[in-house]
Amino acid sequence: MKTKKAQHEIVGFVLIVVLVMVIGLIFLTFTLGGGETQRKTSAEISDFLQASMYYTSDCAIDNIPNYETLSELIKECYKDNSTDCLDDEDTNICGALNSTLNNVIVDNLEIGYKNKAYELEIYFERKNSTDSNEPILDMSQGVFGNCSSAIGSSYSIPYVTGLKIGNIWVELDICKT
Repeated sequence: MKTKKAQHEIVGFVLIVVLVMVIGLIFLTFTLGGGETQRKTSAEISDFLQASMYYTSDCAIDNIPNYETLSELIKECYKDNSTDCLDDEDTNICGALNSTLNNVIVDNLEIGYKNKAYELEIYFERKNSTDSNEPILDMSQGVFGNCSSAIGSSYSIPYVTGLKIGNIWVELDICKT
């Protein structure tokens, strides 16, 4: 009779320990699981940005058969955002850059299907300067909330003209579903 009572006490003690461990695990999950999703640098996004800089747009600046690449459009948009494309006088360079980049990103990264959202920021950063960055273009689609993970990368375009020496940075972040 005494051994049965001892066995019941041991089983009760084990149940209490297991219950406390489960409650502790739930508490840790809520404590550590919250907060913002951390952005991880992605080789896939880096390769995508690099390749997309060579994509030929529908905008010609100097002459009609010479359509500009995205990297050249970014430089031209930063230099003079009021210039129009030669083939479409209703579209300025920055507008052509915006629509071309949006199409490239949405079509190739499947925004809305495989990926939940994206944020793209393009800005100029002067070399050896503490001044704030000069924004060129900000684009986004979708909502960057409740991402299972966020990946991204950046691409640098050297820029030298007159007294402006620095880099144009293209930063792309993707929210995974």
